[in-house]
Amino acid sequence: MAELYAFQSPKSRSMTAMLTPEQANHLLRLQRDVLAEVVQNGDGQKALDLLCRTAESLLPNSAASVMVFDPGRQGLQVKAAPSVPEEAVKALNGLKPGERAGSCGTAVFKGEPQFVCDTTIDPRWAGEAFQWFVKTFDLMACWSVPIHRGSEVIGSMALSSFEKRRPSEFHRMLLETCAHLAGIILEREREQQKLWDLAHYDHLTGLPNRRLFHLMLDRAIQRARDHDGRLALLFIDLDNFKDINDNFGHNTGDLVLQRVAENIRHDLRAENVIARLGGDEFVVLLEDIETQDQIHQMADRLMAAIKTPVHVDGNDYRLSASIGISLFPEDGADLQSLHKHADLAMYEAKARGRGRYIRYRPDLSRKLQMRVRLVDDLREALAERRLTLAFQPQVAAATGRLSGVEALVRWHHPRMGWIAPPSFVPLAEQCGLIDALGNWVLEAACRQCLAWWRQGLPGFDLAVNVSVLQLHGGFA
Repeated sequence: MAELYAFQSPKSRSMTAMLTPEQANHLLRLQRDVLAEVVQNGDGQKALDLLCRTAESLLPNSAASVMVFDPGRQGLQVKAAPSVPEEAVKALNGLKPGERAGSCGTAVFKGEPQFVCDTTIDPRWAGEAFQWFVKTFDLMACWSVPIHRGSEVIGSMALSSFEKRRPSEFHRMLLETCAHLAGIILEREREQQKLWDLAHYDHLTGLPNRRLFHLMLDRAIQRARDHDGRLALLFIDLDNFKDINDNFGHNTGDLVLQRVAENIRHDLRAENVIARLGGDEFVVLLEDIETQDQIHQMADRLMAAIKTPVHVDGNDYRLSASIGISLFPEDGADLQSLHKHADLAMYEAKARGRGRYIRYRPDLSRKLQMRVRLVDDLREALAERRLTLAFQPQVAAATGRLSGVEALVRWHHPRMGWIAPPSFVPLAEQCGLIDALGNWVLEAACRQCLAWWRQGLPGFDLAVNVSVLQLHGGFA
């Protein structure tokens, strides 16, 4: 019995010495089987159900149950009771611990075992509701032991009997062992939940993160597919949010994001899903869409919620957002296409001046394809030195002499002809080519001016346009 001793408290060990070898083996098998279920399958609910059924097999004509505090610790809820009728479970849920709150409520309240051998006369079961329970479900005896997490009572383990009976030392030991095992299972379940939450919820706002949202969206798509339904994805990007981080610091930016998330969540119905994808990007999922008006109304509410002034550290921050919308099944039949198309629509909303929402259109995909090709072509033109410079002369009005020149970059595309700088310079800024472009312009302009001066042209000033992004990168 060395294994059993190692698992028990000193008090339990003294009780174990009074057990027969067969009874000790029963407890050992109980521990082994339940812990194996926990380790091998990792399913806390199945382990608790197995614990209850095994305990019932060791006390004929009985039903076992595990109760735990609700999240607010106001009452007890049935966590496991595989043999207890559903009506009885409903009656037990919400039980408030007290001095005369049945066996389980009293055990939790006092933090010590309660062995009620006759529920019809025991004062702990004297209340009208408890006596109704006794008569309705023929409950004659009920033994309950508190479940602990350290020094804190978190619930109870009970064996209810359909006949009046006193617990033997073996039954006392059985309940104590079951309560200890239940505590291990519940703690493991809590730790697993914490790990799951860390992996699936955003730590800043408490909203579902990208990973969890994709799981939820996948399931929503499957439901819509099964029932010929429609759903909408609203991709939200806060406008110019980077300015808050740059000017007031990331701590302030984080607080603003939290308030914005609260405002959005407050304006949504319980069945709507909102997630934070990262940075200043949020997404809302609407299911069971019947009309376009539903989508427009939701987008309007979101815009209004985001425009609500956010008060942080004595300052009011007023924001706006650009929202892109895609619909299942019209705009995509899977997660990737819906997400991509909502993202495209959001960027189109930004391109049109921000602070608005736009539904995806197929031509947006064509525009993206053209943009991708243009970026590739620009990268190739830079690598192969296929850009050119034009020089705009600057003449002194008083003397008529050349006082300076402005270098202007030009790009002759092999298929599209001349492309104006306003069409490709912003593109270079967006795709990370602006430094390479700016350096080439500066180098080529200086080289040309040196060549002119060596040819005998008088000195003049050289002007080169520089992107703000180059200054951020340390150009100055």
